[in-house]
Amino acid sequence: MKKKSKQRRNFRTPISAAIIRHNSDSNFKNNHNENTNKHVSALLDQLRHESRSNDIQNSTFELFPSLPMPASNYLAGEYDALEQRIRGENESLRQLVSGPIPPKSWRGVWYKAADLNLRKIKRGAWDDHSNCQVPTLTSICIDTITLNIRSYKAYKAHTYFSNLPTHLKQYTLSTLSIHDPLTDDLLPLFSNDSKYVELDIAFSDISIESFRNHFWKTIKEKDIEKDIVEDWEDLIEYSDDDVRDILSVQLFKVSRNNETTRKEKDMKNYISKLPDLRRLNCGFTKNIPIIPLATLLVSTLPLLTHLSIAGCSDFETGPHALRIISRLINLLFLDISYCEWISDNILLQFINWGKDLKSLKLLVAVGCINLNDPEGIRKQLGNHRKRFELWTEIKV
Repeated sequence: MKKKSKQRRNFRTPISAAIIRHNSDSNFKNNHNENTNKHVSALLDQLRHESRSNDIQNSTFELFPSLPMPASNYLAGEYDALEQRIRGENESLRQLVSGPIPPKSWRGVWYKAADLNLRKIKRGAWDDHSNCQVPTLTSICIDTITLNIRSYKAYKAHTYFSNLPTHLKQYTLSTLSIHDPLTDDLLPLFSNDSKYVELDIAFSDISIESFRNHFWKTIKEKDIEKDIVEDWEDLIEYSDDDVRDILSVQLFKVSRNNETTRKEKDMKNYISKLPDLRRLNCGFTKNIPIIPLATLLVSTLPLLTHLSIAGCSDFETGPHALRIISRLINLLFLDISYCEWISDNILLQFINWGKDLKSLKLLVAVGCINLNDPEGIRKQLGNHRKRFELWTEIKV
């Protein structure tokens, strides 16, 4: 038994020794690898630290390596100022858009968007009372038409556009007034339709001659019936269908007490092609003089209920135009915003509030810097009509 035990011990000894040697080698390798990793990490940290220090100390030299030190310092200051300005622009852009800052080549679009927002704010009162509540799919279609509007000027495309329903043309005009205001060359696309209820030409660059020639027609004296209506108030007894018939064949006296001006007499040869028109937005138009426009509207469109002349005219012509417009007895909404010539005295003296604009419910005068006592005006005008409102700021 002793011999066998000795043999077993001798048999296990070489295996144990091999295991011990293997474990020792593994420990050595692990320790060596660990020391190597620590050494490499320390070396990388040192290099990074040196790199940062060199960047800070030699930034001027790296920007302008071939210049002497004073010039380098000067240009480095210019460079820092430029960087600060860019950071300021980036910060302002962050407030306008979400996500990453757009590239420089895109930034003109954002500045243009700011102008579009300003236009939307200025016409806010009109939009609140407009019928242009467009469904989402229709809105997408209108945006597509607007972006490609100039491609419809060709002969066949013009025919296709003319066949669009009237309400889509109305929405297209409203969209154009914000994104690509109407011009004389685009006006023929919209003039072959007599069923407009709303006409939005805000911010347009069209002339009054072009506007009149496309939406009014001239008549000869021999075609005028002898029985001329003396005043728009005489139309109250007629139905809507009867009024349309009258508008197609008769003329109406613009002024009372035979105080017809020369320009008003010139307008007596025109009849509107739009008998259903009730809403007209002429705000911020550039080339349409206000007095001929007011005369044309009063003499041919007595059924207007909504009118905007925001941002139009000046101190010389504005008050007289307002006096003419006050003869539109069916007006419910009148927007005179952003007209610097509007003041307390002009509103109270150039309109006979006891007799004119009896139907008016809302007068919008946002941005009229010379309007000093809105509360006093609101009180005086409210005495002549029920449920009258005067807005001097945008209602949100």
